[in-house]
Amino acid sequence: MSCATADAASVLYGVENTSNNLITINTTTGASASVGGTGFASVRGLAYDPIAATLYGVDNATDQLITINPNTGAGAAVGGALGFDNVQGLTFDSSGTLYGADTSTNQLVTINTSTGAATAVGGLGFSAIGGLAYDTISGTLYGADFFTDELITINTSTGAGTAVGALGFGGVVGLAFDASLGLFGADTNTDALISINAATGAGANIGPLGVTAINGLSFVAQVVPVPAAAWLFGSALGLLGWMRRRTAR
Repeated sequence: MSCATADAASVLYGVENTSNNLITINTTTGASASVGGTGFASVRGLAYDPIAATLYGVDNATDQLITINPNTGAGAAVGGALGFDNVQGLTFDSSGTLYGADTSTNQLVTINTSTGAATAVGGLGFSAIGGLAYDTISGTLYGADFFTDELITINTSTGAGTAVGALGFGGVVGLAFDASLGLFGADTNTDALISINAATGAGANIGPLGVTAINGLSFVAQVVPVPAAAWLFGSALGLLGWMRRRTAR
């Protein structure tokens, strides 16, 4: 029951490789809970568009961009083929541009969310970028290379990556950033959620996910309803102030 909404903490989502189920993840303990099946066979990468309030993923089996219902997990194809057959990480920047990392060509790509078509930006200089995340505070695009076990920054104009430092886990394939909580990753070697120091690249174990091979992470904004009584009280105060201003004229 609500008549208004307010900002709220985001919820961390992931995709589990074996079942291709969408899951939610507790950022304090690392524990996960299943939401439901995506209906696709090889979902890699997750990214939430806060402007359109839409969660996206990539299915490598069909080479397609998909939308995912965060309440049920169900996926739906967007447009035609991406044109790149092994896109892993996904993330949106603050302007609404969707980025992906293709491990077949080792390029940063942008993806049209209306047609699903991807366009190359440039070579990353790293061969296994399995996760992307955009820091909305600093305006920095991050990637995780699971071969070199490094956190990298990526130039969004050229695609070129620069090493930040060792993650210390060896199998990070998902990244997600939240302005309040910071940078997180999913490690497939330990099947754990980790927090990441964006300045040094160092990861710290939070806890076991309870599932194997997470291939995508994304924070999704949750809208918290304001109770109707509180909304009515606020509206009444506003009306009273307006009436006083009218009387004072």
